[in-house]
Amino acid sequence: MAMKRIFILLTLLSIFTITSCEQTATIPAEFVETIPPKVASDEWFLLNHSQNEFGVKIINGKLDIKKVKEVHKSELKISGGTLVGINRGE
Repeated sequence: MAMKRIFILLTLLSIFTITSCEQTATIPAEFVETIPPKVASDEWFLLNHSQNEFGVKIINGKLDIKKVKEVHKSELKISGGTLVGINRGE
């Protein structure tokens, strides 16, 4: 019984591994692969605090990247005024 369970688990793991390796994505031509800057350097800080925001999805095996304007502010009116929450990416 234990050998049967091990066999089933190994079979499922193998199938999952094989099928997950089949995923590919086409990178848009205007994107350029670069080497990331040194962690905690000035260049790293600039990239990590960029004003550019992108939405990324994989649709039909292709990378879909769009510049987006996400809503980072939420307001809740309460009896004493308005409670404002601002998402700064924390």
